[in-house]
Amino acid sequence: MKEEFMQIPAPLRKQIFIRMGFSAIAFLLFFIILFSSWDFRLCFPCLILAVFLLINDGILLYQCLSGNYIRLTGVCTGIQTTGLQKKVKAVQADIEGVLLQVRVKHRLGSVAVGDKMELYASVHTPIYEQDGVHIIYDYYAMEVKKGV
Repeated sequence: MKEEFMQIPAPLRKQIFIRMGFSAIAFLLFFIILFSSWDFRLCFPCLILAVFLLINDGILLYQCLSGNYIRLTGVCTGIQTTGLQKKVKAVQADIEGVLLQVRVKHRLGSVAVGDKMELYASVHTPIYEQDGVHIIYDYYAMEVKKGV
């Protein structure tokens, strides 16, 4: 099992560990609230959150171990940012001659045009087309390699 887990790409393993950590924090918060107040109604939302995150992490782990993900590799060709805060909203990449726009769902560090990108998504992820650009809204993990 450990060998199979180590064959999962590093960005996906990082996502699995992050989700496990949030689940553990929610369980810990559940027990802290339960033992401090002895009122189950106060700690029930933490239990629901912990179970949801644990199931979500289990599904991601199963998908990764069974190989039900795709890896898209390309070069960043454009970046869309928000107005005032200049956070990255979307990234465009050239993947084998196809222009792909990915809506960023987490805080992405400094990314520049020309950086190599690796995107890990489910095989069932819908890809939309608008004005000749393919758009992806959901993915498992994204890795940006500088200056490659």
